[in-house]
Amino acid sequence: SQQLLFYSPHLKCTKLQAKSEYEVVATVVAESNCRLGNEPFRLLAKDGFSELRTLRISPFPTLFEQRAEEKAEPMALGALNVALCGVLESGEYDRYSLSMKAGEKITVEVDAVRLGGELLDTVLSILGPNGELIARADDNSLFQQDPTLSFEAPVDGDYVVDVHESNYGGSDHSY
Repeated sequence: SQQLLFYSPHLKCTKLQAKSEYEVVATVVAESNCRLGNEPFRLLAKDGFSELRTLRISPFPTLFEQRAEEKAEPMALGALNVALCGVLESGEYDRYSLSMKAGEKITVEVDAVRLGGELLDTVLSILGPNGELIARADDNSLFQQDPTLSFEAPVDGDYVVDVHESNYGGSDHSY
């Protein structure tokens, strides 16, 4: 790998390191005037350019999912307005818990298919303090297989955001 090429002048790769023959780690800096959302890029190697991929520019702090052995309990979110990065492997689901007050509103959005990698048909659910299903979203007309939903907490308590692949498929490349 020689270079990471962006279509935006507001993104710069400051470090590119090969972890293996098939994996690189890049440090990317977004300028303050970079637009939010998905930004396309390609990797340049000795044998040419990679397929087009995207990365997500978010104004929110980024949290990374817990390792599989730590997933017995939902990952606690200390605050709203965060971006979560994770991988849904085969048969896996990711769960995140958050405390909400009655009347508080939240919007949750999955960005998987729009990242341009493997097709990942996700389902998004919100479980209430008693474990009951409060809201569920699958496909939608705007983002297709990337669900989004908004809801208002009916009571004070801890809520769980559940994300899984619609057929509990997935792989180590299902971001």
